Amino acid sequence: MTALGDSLVSRGVEVRRGAAVVGLERREGGRLEVLTDQESVTCDRLVLATPAFNSSSLLQPLCPPLAATLTSIPFVDVALTNLEYSGRDVQGNKGFGFLVPSSQPEPLLGCIFDTCTFPQGDRTILTVMQGGAWYRQMVGARGEQEVADMAEQTVARLLGITVR
Repeated sequence: MTALGDSLVSRGVEVRRGAAVVGLERREGGRLEVLTDQESVTCDRLVLATPAFNSSSLLQPLCPPLAATLTSIPFVDVALTNLEYSGRDVQGNKGFGFLVPSSQPEPLLGCIFDTCTFPQGDRTILTVMQGGAWYRQMVGARGEQEVADMAEQTVARLLGITVR
């Protein structure tokens, strides 16, 4: 479990995993019945940590105006690729990373220099972002390996970092 989950559990919060929420129903006293593909659970409070469009469908029967607002929130998909290299290849770059302007013909949105912010010994760890509003053009139906290869090749060309 994560640090957040451990912290919640230590304060008496019941955390359940591995079940898909399929519906919500109101109960007496402001409580909610959470219907999952495995069981139903009555709760005093509920945190929906889902994309707005998912939350919208769950909240539609309980609060149509909120559901409509959530449905109207635009979203885009982003593919993330984490790359790790031995050595400190970007240590001289004290920046957080870079973003690629949409006017540039690069197949990525940007790159975060994870190890410049959070050093990891003699390693360079990068998070490469692809897609966004251009998801279909940048990623489309490509498989995971093809997306990762494209990220690695672009980083090699832009930053001069290669697998050793």
